[in-house]
Amino acid sequence: MSAAGYPTPQATRPTPRWGIALVILLAALLVLLLALTVAAATRPAEYRPASIDYNLLRVDKRDLARLLDEIGAGLNGGSPVRVLLNEQQTNRWLAARAEVWPDEVPDVAGFPETQVRFLDGRIRVLMLLERNPWSCVLTLDWQITLSDEQAVLACDAARIGVLPVPARWALATAGSLLGNPEWSWTLAGGRLAHANEWRWPNGKQRFRLRGLQVQPGALAIELVPIPSWH
Repeated sequence: MSAAGYPTPQATRPTPRWGIALVILLAALLVLLLALTVAAATRPAEYRPASIDYNLLRVDKRDLARLLDEIGAGLNGGSPVRVLLNEQQTNRWLAARAEVWPDEVPDVAGFPETQVRFLDGRIRVLMLLERNPWSCVLTLDWQITLSDEQAVLACDAARIGVLPVPARWALATAGSLLGNPEWSWTLAGGRLAHANEWRWPNGKQRFRLRGLQVQPGALAIELVPIPSWH
């Protein structure tokens, strides 16, 4: 108390340096978390899944039926078949899959808006993952290697939104969102492998895949029948 009867001002204790550092660290972590969340939720500019084009639907149905007939006739006749796929039409087939192949191709349940891109030497698949109230676009880049024994798909890049993530982590995230336990077998270092022996539904002819070529906007591959005595 001063002589005039007023309280004597007390010295303010300085904030410890560790306290200031902790506040700065927490703020930085918050900003980083916000930035990662925004990056994961951002849709890539290239993500433009096709919608059903009813003006071309009849043509697309006809082209797909013709392609399947040509493959079946060639394989059952013992001749290799060279298949050429156009990126735009492939994406229209995906968008209209319930219209053009309701029974032949498994539904891509959980991936309502899927887009495929044929790039230089690789195939990019962009899929919308939805789990209310959250959604994001999962992007997987695949390189395919074919031998007489195996077809190997290697995921060499993955993104959620525009955020790069490890391939196996992206696959695990997709699996957990879909609640599909079968995704666990894909998590072998980001690689999928399958015996390079397939069976065409019409005629049950066995065949192998060879000569895969992927270039911007197009994919070419050869289906080679396997002799019955092999």
